[in-house]
Amino acid sequence: MTRECAVSAVDTGLLLAAVLEEVIYRMDASSELPVGVAVTPTPGGVGLRFTMADSSAATEIGAVPRAVSLHGLALAPGAHGWACRSALDV
Repeated sequence: MTRECAVSAVDTGLLLAAVLEEVIYRMDASSELPVGVAVTPTPGGVGLRFTMADSSAATEIGAVPRAVSLHGLALAPGAHGWACRSALDV
């Protein structure tokens, strides 16, 4: 199954947080986990197309994320593609 949405933010760190919050929302509201994602740039954000799987097919190995911490967010191009840093609240 696929799910599509758009997210926007004023900077790349907050854009990373918005994408991760969308993943957490889908986990919580629909019991779905992303197994693939396509990202398309849009004015002020990105369009997302997730390929999802039912979370019952996954083995839980730790605490389930509940939110994205806004402290220390980073998203920037690097030598081998994009690099990001975030912390998840559980």
